[in-house]
Amino acid sequence: MQNQDTAAPRRAGSLDALRGLAILMMVLCSSIPFGVLPAWMYHAQTPPPTHDFIPLPGLTWVDLVFPFFLFAMGAALPLSLGRKAAGTPAPKLAWQVLLRGAVLAAFGIYSQHIRPFLLNPGQKTAMQWLIALAGFLLLFPAMSRLPKDWKTWQKLALRAGAAVLMAALLWGIKYPDNGGGFSLYRSDCIIMFLSAMAVWGSAIYLLTRESVELRLGVLALLLAAKLSWANGGWLHDAVPAFPLPWLFDWGCLRYLFAVIPGTVAGDLIAAWLRSSEADGDWDRSKAWAFTVLMTVIVVVTLAGLQTRHGAWTLAAGAALCAAAWPLLRGSAGGVGLVRSLFKWGVFWYIAGLLLEPFEGGIKKDPPTLSYYFTTCGLALFTLSAFTTLTSVLGKRWLKILEYNGQNPMVAYMAGANLVAPVLALTGLGALLASVTASPWAGFGRGLFETALVALAVAWCTRRGIFWRA
Repeated sequence: MQNQDTAAPRRAGSLDALRGLAILMMVLCSSIPFGVLPAWMYHAQTPPPTHDFIPLPGLTWVDLVFPFFLFAMGAALPLSLGRKAAGTPAPKLAWQVLLRGAVLAAFGIYSQHIRPFLLNPGQKTAMQWLIALAGFLLLFPAMSRLPKDWKTWQKLALRAGAAVLMAALLWGIKYPDNGGGFSLYRSDCIIMFLSAMAVWGSAIYLLTRESVELRLGVLALLLAAKLSWANGGWLHDAVPAFPLPWLFDWGCLRYLFAVIPGTVAGDLIAAWLRSSEADGDWDRSKAWAFTVLMTVIVVVTLAGLQTRHGAWTLAAGAALCAAAWPLLRGSAGGVGLVRSLFKWGVFWYIAGLLLEPFEGGIKKDPPTLSYYFTTCGLALFTLSAFTTLTSVLGKRWLKILEYNGQNPMVAYMAGANLVAPVLALTGLGALLASVTASPWAGFGRGLFETALVALAVAWCTRRGIFWRA
């Protein structure tokens, strides 16, 4: 093993892979055919064929996308803020957190304005595809990490030029919904939620970074506030009188139930990365068995909850967890880290399934406590499996996921604003549509388009081209 003092800093590849999995799942679920596949291929509360919202309980793989990404976002906070917190003055650190939230919010507003489906929900012209593509490409000089050897004025000039072109683009676009143009209220709700979580999650982590117990106490206070809010009373009535009522908007704050558990996992990963523990020396047969069990528990949970067999799901999940535990004996090769992640996964998973009958069954919309905690458990099981795989097989087996997890903002935009315009402008999109007219062939087309996104993002990441907030 290379000496820790001379080795390059290790990166949490399994966490990058989890984030990459979430973002590529997000791309895939937006690429599959609308309304013609089985219900488990869509959000549980928007089933086919009409996809009208129905408050049905259930959980599908599509419902895992957002909580997995939120969990990964929370887990990254101790890695990105942990070292800064020790040597950065509090006012500067607070400014950096607020600036990151503001940049993410600006990204959410801009990105929504250049989405092809907003430029024209129906048949699109070549000009509209070009506008979507141009808007995407302008984000590279605006948000990419520029070479260190560039002079400051060169960097400022490039970013200013990109900002002027972006403003001109937004000024000239007219939208078919009401004929209007740019609006601060035209924004991507997912990115806006992430912006709020970047601020709130960072603040909570920084205030409680020395005490996981205190952080879980904050989670308990949020739980108390949620239950009180749901039942009316003085808390519900007092919020409109607050100077900034959006600071207590459950539309944003509720997602802390995924972010805060993520920060606990991030603490474990950060401590492991600081240690001198080696990556290898797992028992390969046990590692493979553990990875298979983690995969099975995710599939069993989705199938059981979607078919409404809550008690059987809990029993089967508990049995699979019990079977996995003996495989994590020892301490070599990151087993200790995986064991800690797995224990927290079992905690959140069992808590989520015990809460499943509460609030009318597990639901993404409106999100229930069971939804947050169960998906946190599944995220930890997936993260444990990825950590095991990278320790035994090496990072190359998950490299495509890691590349996309390191560059999630590019991946988020590349499907609609890069792959779709290029396919449409070259005529390949029409050709693909003609040969994939059946439902499952259409799903295959979605897999192909998702693979193109993954490869494009990997190309950027390998060349050090990142969008940073």
